[in-house]
Formats: sequence, C-alpha cells, structure tokens
Amino acid sequence: MARRSSRYGIPLFFVCALTTVAAVAAQNVLQQIRLSEDGARDMAMSSITSGSVYLGAVGRTVQALPPAQRASVVTGGIAWARAFLESPAFRPAWDEFRNQRKPAPPDITGSVDDEMKAQIEKQKQDIEETKKNIATLPPEMQAEMQAVVKQMEAMITNPDMLQMMRSSIEMRRTEEKSSYEQQLREWQSDYPDDVKPLIAQRLRAFLDLSGDVNFDAAVVDRDGRKVFADPKYEAKSSDWKMCYRVGKDATMAARAAAESWLAALK
Repeated sequence: MARRSSRYGIPLFFVCALTTVAAVAAQNVLQQIRLSEDGARDMAMSSITSGSVYLGAVGRTVQALPPAQRASVVTGGIAWARAFLESPAFRPAWDEFRNQRKPAPPDITGSVDDEMKAQIEKQKQDIEETKKNIATLPPEMQAEMQAVVKQMEAMITNPDMLQMMRSSIEMRRTEEKSSYEQQLREWQSDYPDDVKPLIAQRLRAFLDLSGDVNFDAAVVDRDGRKVFADPKYEAKSSDWKMCYRVGKDATMAARAAAESWLAALK
C-alpha cells in the first residue's frame, strides 16, 4: 500500500463512487478511467486501511461532472462499496490483501552457538585465503601481513573476543525479534481481521472532516495556482479541500450515505 497520505476516509466515498459505480448503474465509468473492477476493489480496500489514496485521474473525473451528477454518482458508489464490503466475495479478497502485507519473521536459523561456529569457520577460511595471497606480495609486505594473520588467528580463540561475538549475535537476534513483534502489532492494527470497526472509524473521521467545509470560501490566484483567500482554509488538509472541490451536493450526499452506513454498523 502503501505510504499513507492521510488518516481520513475520503476515497471510501469519492474514489469508490467514481471507480466502482459500474456495479450499480454505469459500467462505462470504469472504462472511461481505464480501471478494472479488480483494481477498483483494491482501491476500496486500500482506502479502508490508509484512509486516503492518490486520486489522480479519478479526482479529475469527479470534478468534470456537473454538480447534480456528482451527487448521484457518489450515492451509487457508496451503495456499491457497502455491497462489496458486505458480500461473500470480500472476505477472501480481504484475507489475500492483508496477508500480502503481513511482515515476514526474521530469518533466524539455528542456535547462537551454531551461528558462532559458522562465523568462526568463515573467519578461518578468510585467514587461509589471506595466507595464500601473502606469497604473491612483495617481500617487504609479507612480514607485515604474516603479523596480521597471527592477530586474526589469536582473535578467534580469545575468550573475550568470543564473548563479544556471542553478545553481538544475541543482541541482534533480540532486536530483530522485537522489531518483528512491533511490525506485527502494527499490521494487526492497520489490517484487522474484522474490518467493521475500521470502516466505522473511517466513516466517523469523514463526517468529522467534512462537517465544517465552507463551500462559499473565496479562492484567489497566487503564483499561477488557486488558493484559499483565508489562510485558515488554505491550511486545511487535502481531503478537506477535495470536499470543497467536488462541491456541496456531492459532499452532502456522501455525508448522508456515511451516516446511514455508520448507523447500520452500530
């Protein structure tokens, strides 16, 4: 998935609405934006977990529609999203989606003693290879390298060095195990087995986000692009601004559908 662009669930309404409304009323919409139904389902699941996705051409398609059509498409799209997420087809699709993102456990094989033996054996091989190469060096360098070899041989039998090697292996294994356990907890939170609480969270977040959109806010040209005249609106999130751009009709339709869906989940 994913890097996260936002924690709000806008695409659950606007992306699903535009990309998957074909299942409800208009198959040609998917064709127009060149998105397969499988791709639309992936976007729906991504929007559940991340809260938001890059709209790209889909967002431009929304804004190109007349306001009245935006509202009907949003309403139909949310109906499709609910039907898909509550259908028998969703469970296996979700299982595959979440398992693809499950962190892999650390690649730890054998005991600490086994790993120590392997490291010591590797160092012995390196020493033997160094000995072979000494004969190819100029005479003035051979004595110096032979001294280095003796140091290397002494290190792999030195109790203090062996204890340092053991401690290093144990520390690395502990850190890898701890990191994996943390990643696993995050995965279980981001990709839960039961998505209903997560869907409810996205619905509430969307309702919170879209509740104060000022659709009459003025915009001005600045450096070749349109920005809000009021700095407090310009500081709003990209999802809040998307609600503004798609307009009041579409946003109110999305809010009504979200409230209905949330009530059903409760």
